[in-house]
Amino acid sequence: MKDIILLASILILTAAAGSAGADSAAQDEATNWPQWRGPGSGAVSSAAGLPETWSAEENIAWKTAIPGVGHGSPSVWGDRIFLITAIPQGEDLPEGHPDRGRGIGPGGPNPTIQFSFEVLCLERSDGKIIWQRTARVAKPAEGVNRLKGSYANSTPSTDGEHVYVSFGSEGIYCYDMDGELVWERDLGDMKIAFNNGEGASPVVYGDRVIVIWDHQGQSFITALDKQTGEDIWRADRDEMSNWTTPVLIEHEGARQIVTNGTTRVRAYDFETGAVAWECAGMTVAAIPTLVQGHGMIYATSGYMGQALMAIRLGGSGDITESDSVAWSHDKGTPYVPSPLLYGDEFYVVNDKGIVQCRDAETGAEHYSGVRLPGVYAVSASPVAAAGKVYMLGEEGRMVVLKAGTEFEVLAENVIEGERFLASPAIVDGGLILRGETHLYSISKN
Repeated sequence: MKDIILLASILILTAAAGSAGADSAAQDEATNWPQWRGPGSGAVSSAAGLPETWSAEENIAWKTAIPGVGHGSPSVWGDRIFLITAIPQGEDLPEGHPDRGRGIGPGGPNPTIQFSFEVLCLERSDGKIIWQRTARVAKPAEGVNRLKGSYANSTPSTDGEHVYVSFGSEGIYCYDMDGELVWERDLGDMKIAFNNGEGASPVVYGDRVIVIWDHQGQSFITALDKQTGEDIWRADRDEMSNWTTPVLIEHEGARQIVTNGTTRVRAYDFETGAVAWECAGMTVAAIPTLVQGHGMIYATSGYMGQALMAIRLGGSGDITESDSVAWSHDKGTPYVPSPLLYGDEFYVVNDKGIVQCRDAETGAEHYSGVRLPGVYAVSASPVAAAGKVYMLGEEGRMVVLKAGTEFEVLAENVIEGERFLASPAIVDGGLILRGETHLYSISKN
């Protein structure tokens, strides 16, 4: 937040303007969830009036069927919700087959049919679809993970004027808020290890859209002009298949784009794309998005090993094994869910529903090895607001924890009959949850 210099001659006017600006910023953060992981990519909202309990009969404002298959999370701007989906065009597998609807043939993971890649905008008050646009109809470039994959895994990003979506190999698209296509880019075909599908989300900062492209070919990160889609800069990456989304940090007046990765956690200069610093230490196939706070970046990964690092900002060059690494840990970290920093506490839930909480500055353990009650599989990342931490299991059980150093369950809520892989969005008055077949608005009746 910019410093306000109070001049004696305009003390009252300047103070009033500063107060109004702060109120406006708080309101925007409470009413908008503009991208993957929400305001500032931290998964923390200042929203108020959230329900603590719900069920099929209580505190579900609406439920809307979503066509096709997609696990990308919803983003919200004011009264509009955005998400993407992929609708199979025809089917060659019998009813009840586990791969039906995914475009996967009986002989292997390669897609066998075309999909319609769709962008949806819904009304937040009642869940009605305002507009639906077809970005592309095509046979996907490669297959997807049988257990958790779809051809619509990323989350839209919006600045309130446009919405930016990525279907990876099937293109990057920009629409205005009324659904008119502004531009599109084809960045080529990705080659993801083991046909596990694509998942990184685009993020909009200032005048540019940041897209990361980690795969088995030449990986890169690029900053696109948000008005035209043209490259502002592009930097090659020495990385293999990852599914992480970049975040923006500001430190001592400098803006950087920071990315997780198998080979290195890296920070890129926002203006030029030059590498500012890098740090080794993650495991293979990085998925979790970084979080920032307390002058640090927190990175986790959990495939073929476990890794957690708190990295102090301000370093340069290769900072591996330097004092820039404030603390680290190598047990219980997640493969898919991203971590959560809420106040002074750092939370991690792994893919089996086991939670740990640590002091964000020192890494000291508050608790660890604690199972979320009734939760045995987790893909969604935790979110927080109003002193509560929300953790969602794949089978529809949401456990609400009291934020703090003690493990305290405030509520357990279940939506039965639907699988949940997408992460929740939080806005004033409620949560937006995406299941495999429906979008739900959870708010107080």
